[in-house]
Amino acid sequence: MPMRVTAILIFLLFLWVGAPRAEVLTIDKVPPELTQLKQNYEAEKKQAVSPEQQVARQKKYEATRRDALNSPDFLRQRSVLEASRDAEMQKITARYQEGLDKLQKETLATIDQKYQRESADFESNALGQAQKNYLAEMEKLEKALIAKNDLAGALMVQSEKKKVMSATPGVEPVETKGAAAAPVVAKSEAKAPAPATAPQAQGGTTEASPLTYVSNTPGLAGSAGNVSNNVYSFNLNKVGEHSQLIFFAYGKGKTGTDTYGAVNLVSPDGKRTMVAEWSPKNLQASNFYGVQSAKDVKPIAADISKFVTAPGTYQVEFKYKDGNEALNIFQVEVRTW
Repeated sequence: MPMRVTAILIFLLFLWVGAPRAEVLTIDKVPPELTQLKQNYEAEKKQAVSPEQQVARQKKYEATRRDALNSPDFLRQRSVLEASRDAEMQKITARYQEGLDKLQKETLATIDQKYQRESADFESNALGQAQKNYLAEMEKLEKALIAKNDLAGALMVQSEKKKVMSATPGVEPVETKGAAAAPVVAKSEAKAPAPATAPQAQGGTTEASPLTYVSNTPGLAGSAGNVSNNVYSFNLNKVGEHSQLIFFAYGKGKTGTDTYGAVNLVSPDGKRTMVAEWSPKNLQASNFYGVQSAKDVKPIAADISKFVTAPGTYQVEFKYKDGNEALNIFQVEVRTW
């Protein structure tokens, strides 16, 4: 019973209040207060960042950048980087130069060798012809002096002929028709003593003033086909306890030192012994403006005392081994005391 009463009361209350109704809000007008706030905000924004402030901030920014790039720490690190860069550049440049030098050397090797061979042949032929002409003229002069019975003059001519032939390896005596030239003999006189052979010996018999045999004949020791006058003969009619070989030479080419070889001494009995070598280490110029003769280079010396033990004819041979240049030989000496 009580539950029924309660339900009835709730139904009556619902009828009295009525059913709920929905309402719609329409916004068609901005509040004036909001409009004023918005205007105040825009005005404040314009005043917050003025053109003068912007210029000042830009200047400060640029100054800060400059100061940072000039700071000690930045400059120190930059210096380290530049030093590293320079070191790498030096390595690159060195590798480039090394490669370029090698390329130039390989490119010009054939040309240089051909030029050296042609130059050697040209010089050898020209010198050989001049020497042959000289010997032929002396042959005529000797005969003319004999015909005049000028025996002293004829002996001097004979001495000069032997000097030229002995000091010039490879040059053969001039042949004459008939018998070989005999020593000058007067019809009613005894035979004159034989003249000394060349190279002529100079000096004494002490270390300070040794007996010196000198040949100034130019020679060339290079690869096959690039050789002339590379063997020097010395008729040592007197030898001492000590003997020394000295030669003045330099490479024939751009560097003057790119050549390697050996110097052999051939004794009267035919025994051949290597007594010296040449290489970039001992080829030195004394005239840095150009090498033209023996006075422009430093001599190379070798002790040959144990190989020169008796008078006789000794030969000095220059044998090329390696390198892009032939050896220019200016002067060869044998000293004994």
